[in-house]
Amino acid sequence: MYLPRLSISERKHQKQNIQFGGLDRTQAYSEGALSDAVGVSARQWPCLTARTGRTRTREAADCSALFAWGKLIRVEGAQLFCGDDSVGAVEPGKKQFAVVNTKLCIFPDKKYLDLTTKEFGDLEARAQLVENTVTFTKDALEVTSLRRVMGKRYQCMNVTSFSDDHKTLKVKRYREENISWSAEGGWSLTGMEEVMPESLKVGDCVMLPKSSTRGDRWIDHTRKTYNGKLTPYATEYDSWGDYAYVLGVDSWADTTHVGVTVFAERRNAGASNVTFTDRGFKAGDAVTLSGCVTHKENDRSILVKEVTGTRLVFDSPVFQEGAEAGTVTVRRIVPDLDFICESGNRLWGVSNKDKTIYASALGDPTNFYIYDGVTVGNSMLSYAVPVGTDGDFTAICAYGSNVLCWKEQCLHKVLGTMPANYEVFTYQIAGVQAGSEESLEIVNEVLYYKGREGVYAYTGSTPKLISAKLGLTDYGQAAAGHVGRSYLISMKRADTGTWETLSFGADTGLWLKESEEQTLAFANLDGVLYSLTPEGIFCHSGEADGAEGKPIPWSATFAPFTETVHNKKGYSRLLLRLELEEGAWAEVDVAADNGPFQTVWTAHAPGPVTQVIPIRPGRCDSFQVRLRGKGKFLLRSMVREFTVGSVW
Repeated sequence: MYLPRLSISERKHQKQNIQFGGLDRTQAYSEGALSDAVGVSARQWPCLTARTGRTRTREAADCSALFAWGKLIRVEGAQLFCGDDSVGAVEPGKKQFAVVNTKLCIFPDKKYLDLTTKEFGDLEARAQLVENTVTFTKDALEVTSLRRVMGKRYQCMNVTSFSDDHKTLKVKRYREENISWSAEGGWSLTGMEEVMPESLKVGDCVMLPKSSTRGDRWIDHTRKTYNGKLTPYATEYDSWGDYAYVLGVDSWADTTHVGVTVFAERRNAGASNVTFTDRGFKAGDAVTLSGCVTHKENDRSILVKEVTGTRLVFDSPVFQEGAEAGTVTVRRIVPDLDFICESGNRLWGVSNKDKTIYASALGDPTNFYIYDGVTVGNSMLSYAVPVGTDGDFTAICAYGSNVLCWKEQCLHKVLGTMPANYEVFTYQIAGVQAGSEESLEIVNEVLYYKGREGVYAYTGSTPKLISAKLGLTDYGQAAAGHVGRSYLISMKRADTGTWETLSFGADTGLWLKESEEQTLAFANLDGVLYSLTPEGIFCHSGEADGAEGKPIPWSATFAPFTETVHNKKGYSRLLLRLELEEGAWAEVDVAADNGPFQTVWTAHAPGPVTQVIPIRPGRCDSFQVRLRGKGKFLLRSMVREFTVGSVW
């Protein structure tokens, strides 16, 4: 018996992606999402393309901070640069910057740079008045001499290394205010500590041994003459008399050795032409007087009404009159601020030392302790309020007319227009992660920042977590910037210790990985984004990867395709609508059931083409595609062709 012959034909299916997703490391990924990517961008979404290039504007150097205000401002070693000009000495390391009026404020150094005049100086001011030189009237202080800096430096030692025999060599470090003068005893130094030379930093005052013999001090006020061998001073300065040579660290001579350059300044205790103005004091300052012995009640905090030469006139007659025998110190104090910002033409800051939120006087970042509204007017006052919430402050920023003071688990929001009506409201919400204060960035009136659980978007109410698609990976030490409507953030992975620079599209909601490099800081100048990396400073514009014009390497790994069926599939080919520019190349790798990737196609053909990519037949449950290459490309669509078989 003959049975009828039946023809068996497998129906071919096609699935097309014309809209590509971003990174999605969760189990709820959508078709076309990426499980991994580097060097790609959604700036031409729904297509996929290469990220923009980075042009190196400065080679790698000892650069630790970056800011922009009219020009790029950076800290390189122990120097502050505005554009290409070195404008002042600061401590090496990370900085907080804020601009009030024309003053760029730099913390934790408590320095400022006037961006108009390029004057560089201290936000604080201090004058130590020698014993028996101060006379008080009811509303003034007058001094017959100020300790004088002669304005001349002498290099006295330049050590680049120590031999093994001298590794125990130590020096004496002290604070400048520990220098005092008396007519009977001359100069004296107190409060010294013995340290190794490698622990010195720029600005330290030190005493040095005149030889390698430990404890043989180079500076000693009991010596009437000095015959040390380390100084190239002229012979006219060999006699001590009423002079003191104050030593300070200027710069490292060789960072690969235990080395330091030390300078000396000659100071005297006689009549001086140095004025309070030279010391940085001005009318309107809130100053603190201390050290009074004859009239102890004159130790107080008070406002300066007028500065005239060596005379300070105050706003009220409160002093006991007469000569003062003690060493009087006059100080304008700036609090120790961990994080700063500008809002309402005031310098705002938070201090973990005393758990306090501070605001400077209006337009004056040098004064934080003016509280007398009768004298200066309520709008001109400074402001301070302590807070009692747990934990340290982690960041501060201005958002609209509000000031946001962040901790990891809460937010203190300051509302108001002047100190008289400032109010602080506390919200228990996800705050800024410790070490990620550089992640705060406003894009299209939305504040983005890195919290403990991920990246958040804040619009004035409850922050929204926007990084859920990055999966369970923990990140930290984030720094961020923005270009156009893209938020760029560089973070360190907790599991591998590697760095990733990710972009988030404010309009598309897509995450993509732009590079696997560390970025220390970002800065926007004239609409162009700059980034500081360990390799140098880069400008985010153009299509080159570097100054040499190298093409950008890229890779995009799609999340596994299952076609939402449980049967086995047999994939036969891929169709790509892919555009490659001249000099670019691309490869396609495929993997079945989480197996190894195999290269199935390579192309160097320029121009817009539709590539038909045959795939070796095989049955699988899931199918994964990886595109990789170098140079500019545009992926418009991808079609998968397959047949559906049995479950087994």
